[in-house]
Amino acid sequence: QMVGGAASFSVKDRVKLLADLEPLREGDEVREGDPSRWNSAADKRWIPVRPERVCEVAYDQMEGNTVHGQRFRHAVKFMRWRPDREPSSCTFDQLDVPLNYDLYDVLEGDS
Repeated sequence: QMVGGAASFSVKDRVKLLADLEPLREGDEVREGDPSRWNSAADKRWIPVRPERVCEVAYDQMEGNTVHGQRFRHAVKFMRWRPDREPSSCTFDQLDVPLNYDLYDVLEGDS
């Protein structure tokens, strides 16, 4: 399931990453990603790979709770590979759940 993309890879790192992940590639299909609100010319295509490696990322928000699941709302930063984790242990359940609040209660407060 596509949940967003990580940014800020150098060209050298992108070439290495592509080579490292090539053995995990699933078929020849290249998929279209969601359009970028910030850069309409950005290439958002992605290649599906088997979920056999785990990486840690930094992010600020998730959005959605639809039939298609959740996705990262803003750019994500790759932190490191996690050889100590199994892909099956990585689920949406491990993410912090944002606080739900009623805007009226926040604006009115306890006065």
